[in-house]
Amino acid sequence: MKSLHKFFLLSMLVFSLFACEDEDAIRIPEFLEGANMRIVIDQAKSSLRVSSIGNSTIEFDAYSINTNLQKVEFIGDYVNKTDTVENEVLYTLLPAAFVGGKARCDYRCGCRKGI
Repeated sequence: MKSLHKFFLLSMLVFSLFACEDEDAIRIPEFLEGANMRIVIDQAKSSLRVSSIGNSTIEFDAYSINTNLQKVEFIGDYVNKTDTVENEVLYTLLPAAFVGGKARCDYRCGCRKGI
């Protein structure tokens, strides 16, 4: 019986060596082609006034370490919209807007703007 246990344990050890996976295999690719961005909203200069939406502004900083961005689009979405209302591109950032990985954005509601 003892030799049967030894044989079983030895065979399990041999099978476990062949069942090991390669730890160097890439399972999650690096996402360098997509926008890796962080948005920081300036609380002192951002306000939404429903009564006069055209006078509302939102200021924020966009940070990205990517150097291969073609453009970054900020898309507006209305929560209670119907299917006939489409999302709109509210703001577009081009690569020239990023200086040292940072772009300063000033968006006045009611208009579309691109930098």
